[in-house]
Amino acid sequence: MKAITVRNIDDELSRALKAESRKKGKSINSLILDSIRTSYMQGAEGRTKQSKHDLDPLAGTWTEKDAKEFAGATKAFEAIDRELWK
Repeated sequence: MKAITVRNIDDELSRALKAESRKKGKSINSLILDSIRTSYMQGAEGRTKQSKHDLDPLAGTWTEKDAKEFAGATKAFEAIDRELWK
């Protein structure tokens, strides 16, 4: 693998990278590689090498009441209109 050096990273960007790496629990190098892949690899290879975690902050946050309300609000989506499938 190749090594690439990035020069002239200002203090503000450095702080932002460090904060994001701590938040995501990964190294700054991994964080930057993920960002580059997301930005420049449009094909299947780029999509399969990264996992999505954009909904992670929501996991486990619903109460039982929230879950029941959601189930009630989406119940209509379970119905199959047989006339549409002829």
